[in-house]
Amino acid sequence: MYLEIYAELTKLVFDRELTLEPPRNPDGSVKPVADGILGGPHTLDGFLDMAKAAGVTRKYEPITWESDRVRADYGHLNLDVVVEDTLVRMVGSTPNPASWLGIVDVPDGQYRLEHGLLATEDDGEPSPQPTTVALPAVNGFEQRLKDITLKQQDRQRIEAELKLFQAQIGQRVTVKPVTYHNPKTRQDEPAAQVFLEGKSEPLCWVSREHLSAVTRELPGILVSNGKYSLTAICTMPEQGAHS
Repeated sequence: MYLEIYAELTKLVFDRELTLEPPRNPDGSVKPVADGILGGPHTLDGFLDMAKAAGVTRKYEPITWESDRVRADYGHLNLDVVVEDTLVRMVGSTPNPASWLGIVDVPDGQYRLEHGLLATEDDGEPSPQPTTVALPAVNGFEQRLKDITLKQQDRQRIEAELKLFQAQIGQRVTVKPVTYHNPKTRQDEPAAQVFLEGKSEPLCWVSREHLSAVTRELPGILVSNGKYSLTAICTMPEQGAHS
């Protein structure tokens, strides 16, 4: 889930800035890209959880250097080192006082010293990653706009609605199972509606083919899904969880 959302946010941020003439400040300088959302605390928390689950994170421990001279000579280098009784020396060096680089409180073993920090394997348990489902969110725009009998003013109105609909990309939503009374068959049918966070009126519907995944309320976020629809990427409840 985090990967899809972070990739979508990155695409949205930079696609918006890709113009033939970049926006400029009053003094003529080019405005920087407004990419603060990519480094926000909640965004980064999710990104770090994703990286940890993929096994590509490490922990670093600072070492106490033997002297300022040793720090100046080795602090900017990447080195393979050995730690013995908290004492740090380069791999292949003789274990004597002249070879010690500093001290660090980690178990004995071989490590990598990267720019003055000792890289240790991330021995924490990976964060459990939620199961997610992608639910196409539709509102009948494609069928309405392809109606050959559509009047021009109606087309313009629907296109304005579609533009507003597409502007909801990145918004948090809740998908709720509901009952829909079909006026054609006069029968009640299962359905699912998508609600923007804090709104009491639905934004759109989940496509009929994906209704079986909505057995309870699901939190999610909207991402793009072509010209006429969106996708709600939702977190599925853990097995055995109760609302």
